[in-house]
Amino acid sequence: MDAMIGCGWPFYVNPDLYLGGSLLCRPDVFLVGTGSGGELDSVEQHNATQAKLAHTLNRHTAAARAVDLLHRTPWQLRQDPAAWVRDLITQAADRLERGLGDPPGLEIRPRGPLLR
Repeated sequence: MDAMIGCGWPFYVNPDLYLGGSLLCRPDVFLVGTGSGGELDSVEQHNATQAKLAHTLNRHTAAARAVDLLHRTPWQLRQDPAAWVRDLITQAADRLERGLGDPPGLEIRPRGPLLR
């Protein structure tokens, strides 16, 4: 997330996103007000077992109905952190240009400070 510092967009790292009182997802990064976040899909956390992969896919399917999540692997981030940040900001800007932002009723439960 160091690559995000100074990007000019307020964001949280690993916030819990709730919609309608139910946990929607916990993205690795979430740009406040945009309905847009990013996920790093590591083998250890998301694909190590069939159960973890199924849980990840189910969660991402549910989240996709309300927010946009940019999926990349840790390897992709390490190869070009600036590209990951650009792609995330492009995704957020596109969503805002379409008149979207955070979905109505979205509750963000931060796990740390609001960063910029």
